[in-house]
Amino acid sequence: MGIIAVALCAIPAGPPWLWVLSILSLFLGAISLVWQSFTWWQDRRVRILIRQVGTSVTDTARQIPNVGTVYTVDVAIVNQSPRTPAVVCGLLLKPPWEDNTFNLLPDPRESYPSGEIYVVGGNVERYPRQDVINHRVYEEGRLEVGGVIRGTLLARGPAPIPRSYCNGVSVEFTVSVRDQNNRWHKAQVELKLLPGDKLQHPPRVSR
Repeated sequence: MGIIAVALCAIPAGPPWLWVLSILSLFLGAISLVWQSFTWWQDRRVRILIRQVGTSVTDTARQIPNVGTVYTVDVAIVNQSPRTPAVVCGLLLKPPWEDNTFNLLPDPRESYPSGEIYVVGGNVERYPRQDVINHRVYEEGRLEVGGVIRGTLLARGPAPIPRSYCNGVSVEFTVSVRDQNNRWHKAQVELKLLPGDKLQHPPRVSR
């Protein structure tokens, strides 16, 4: 009520048309202020695009004896914000079925400061750290405007692929990225399912 009273006091006395012009001027000024605030917010909003950049050869969910199910998918994370740098603060890969034991592999440097290889299942498969993006969070996950993080998301879980899925079928998984404002950005990716030990390509190893 106080704001309305101040606005009414700003309207000069005089002919009715002058009142109309004054009210219209106040109304347009309010719209301009709202639009400027919205534009400022839009310019500084973090926008992250997630794109699948792998193929049916690289992007798979494979059951490996005595290891479990290994999931690999190649993605690119792009900062599409107009002006604001983005910071990746969290990464998730979610299968279309329930699996509470499913997790991204931890950074090898958490165990060994000089660790440069992601190891799956007691050295069954080895992935160079420079090719994996599991650890690209916080300081290593900073993206300037237009910046890109590209590499492999690597996960493992002891649970097998559900029997309801046929060998060789491609299904949608969800990749999620959390930014510095605790907002999640999501995208659907396709992984080829290879139950059992039917591996169709050799693991990537360091040289």
